[in-house]
Amino acid sequence: MRKITDIWFRSEHSLEELKMLLDIQNPEFDAENYWEWVIGEIGDSRINMSRTHTVAPCNTDTRIFLLGSEQEFNEDLISSIIQSLQKGGIASISLGHWEYLSSNDYNRHESQNIRY
Repeated sequence: MRKITDIWFRSEHSLEELKMLLDIQNPEFDAENYWEWVIGEIGDSRINMSRTHTVAPCNTDTRIFLLGSEQEFNEDLISSIIQSLQKGGIASISLGHWEYLSSNDYNRHESQNIRY
């Protein structure tokens, strides 16, 4: 499997609801003109879960990526996140990496899509 640095999906759930689904500990919520996010911990990993709040949540990708020195998700963390999201009714989850272009634009490089 290719290096997985990002997990993304679409959901009508609020970030607060997603935080509870993923059991994110020590959460810090914030927002700016374009993005909203929660930063916290899942197990030993510090994550950022963010998305734009300029459209309805179900119409934009919610992205999870790692903070700190960890750059790549390990298999156990990927599995844990996928299982938690599935319990919340999220039927399509993408794994891969986001490449920054400019401003708020990214290319999404999908290595795997999981559908249930």
